[in-house]
Amino acid sequence: MIFYGLAVVALFRMRRTEPNLPAHTVAGLPWVPGIFVAGALALTVNIWIDRPVRCSIGLLLILAGLPFYRWWRKETYLLAMRRESSLREKNNCAGSRRQEVQRRELTPNQHRIGMAAGIGCER
Repeated sequence: MIFYGLAVVALFRMRRTEPNLPAHTVAGLPWVPGIFVAGALALTVNIWIDRPVRCSIGLLLILAGLPFYRWWRKETYLLAMRRESSLREKNNCAGSRRQEVQRRELTPNQHRIGMAAGIGCER
């Protein structure tokens, strides 16, 4: 139940942080998903009260995975940054980035995405 509730909370957060993404319509938004989160929380607390030892062990196992997740996330980010910088050096585009962005009327973020894909550099 914990992860079902967290998935719905993630939808609330995504709507707030990424307003430009296409919105999915849900009947009774935000009340129905909010009631679902409250119900999932109530069931989780009820199960924890009924079987505290078993639920605490499960919660500790979940929490034990968080350091590994943070490490994996950091390594993935660093790998992406290294790959982007090596592509930029390989295509010899580091100095002409501003001119190319202005010439093609792309935003810097769109240009960065093109660079990561290995496109957008003239030789």
